[in-house]
Amino acid sequence: MTNPEEAVIINSLMRQALVSMQEVMGENGLNAVLKSCGLERFAGNFPPNNLEPAIKTSQYAQLNQAIEDFYGRGGRGMLQRIGRASFQYGVREQAALLGIAGVALKVLPEKQRIKFILNGMADALKKSNSQVKAWLDESGDKLAYVDATCGVCNSRHSDHPICHLYIGSVSEAVKWATGKDYEVTETHCTAKGDEYCRFEVGELKEQAT
Repeated sequence: MTNPEEAVIINSLMRQALVSMQEVMGENGLNAVLKSCGLERFAGNFPPNNLEPAIKTSQYAQLNQAIEDFYGRGGRGMLQRIGRASFQYGVREQAALLGIAGVALKVLPEKQRIKFILNGMADALKKSNSQVKAWLDESGDKLAYVDATCGVCNSRHSDHPICHLYIGSVSEAVKWATGKDYEVTETHCTAKGDEYCRFEVGELKEQAT
């Protein structure tokens, strides 16, 4: 297992996060957050869209923490919205890496669609960064996405799960695959001492009438 202080993420993952943050918070909001956590060098200067592992994972986690701090009670929802936008960015820019280019998911049963996209997410991260340990957990009654190298909570500590951006990404991935909104719950989090972060796909959300 890679030491958290030595962990790195690829340029395109940080770029994806920053583009999504700017989309959700606006340029001024993003720049204020970057300044608040000492990462102002990324303001208007996003990393290139390549697979070079050039960003410290701790900085990615620091940025997530800063958004939570900056927006207070609204930080959790903000981060989930950013996570959803981040997955959509991946669909637009990294379809081949995700393995979704030209795939006809409509012919598959719903559970198979969820398995397909969660496996695609895990495979894309592992292909682009050898440090990543992520997989689909089918051992329980419900499908779950697991990441033992989660960048959102790298070097962070909490008494409760804090990977809100990741919840948004998994939620949007499942919605993309099925056309439906499912509840996604983080059941384990490395920030609270667990061995991995685990995101369980639960029941369908009730639709507003």
